[in-house]
Amino acid sequence: MRHGRGVGALNSAADMTFLDCTNSGHALRVAGIGRAVSGVATAGPGLHGFSNTDNGVVGLAVANALNGVQGQAHNPGASGVYGQHDNNGYGVAGRSRNIGVFGESTGNGLGVYGASSDGPAVQGASINGSGVRGVSANSVGVVATTNSATAAGGNAAGIWRFSSCASMPRSGVLACPPAPFPRGQAAD
Repeated sequence: MRHGRGVGALNSAADMTFLDCTNSGHALRVAGIGRAVSGVATAGPGLHGFSNTDNGVVGLAVANALNGVQGQAHNPGASGVYGQHDNNGYGVAGRSRNIGVFGESTGNGLGVYGASSDGPAVQGASINGSGVRGVSANSVGVVATTNSATAAGGNAAGIWRFSSCASMPRSGVLACPPAPFPRGQAAD
C-alpha cells in the first residue's frame, strides 16, 4: 500500500474525517475479498453504529453455518455478545422458526443462566406446548431447589404444584423426580 492521498493510500489525520451523503443509498460501500472493513481503536469501540430511524448495526450472512453477527471476548468477566436496553425492552432477543435463543456450554458450565433480584429469573410461556421443558439423557430433566424456609406460602417447595386445568385439578407437577431429589410439598 502506498502513502499519499485518496483511495488505495495510507492516510492519517488529527481530526475526524466526515462523509456526508444525501442519497438514500449507501454513504460508503466497501467490497473486499477478505475483511471489507476493519475498525481498530486504542480507546473506545472499534466500530460504532447509530441510527435515528433504523437498527444501529445490521449483520447478514448468506453462506451456510455462518452468523449474521459474531461477538468474541477474551476477558473472563465480559460477554461475547452483550445487549442492554434502557427503556424496559429486551436486552437480548432471538426469533426463529426453530430455536429463538440457544445457549451451549462446552465445559461443565451452564448453557443458559438467568438471574433476577425480584422477578422470575427464567420464565417460559407457550400457547399449545410446554412452558418449560427439561430433558436429560443420563440425569434428571429438571431439578428445583429452594433455600427459603418461607417460600410457597410457608411450605418451602422446590417446585410449587399448581394447575388450573379441570381435568388435572390435583397437581401442576405431573411426575415426581427420583431420589435424591424429593418432591417439594405444597397444597393441592
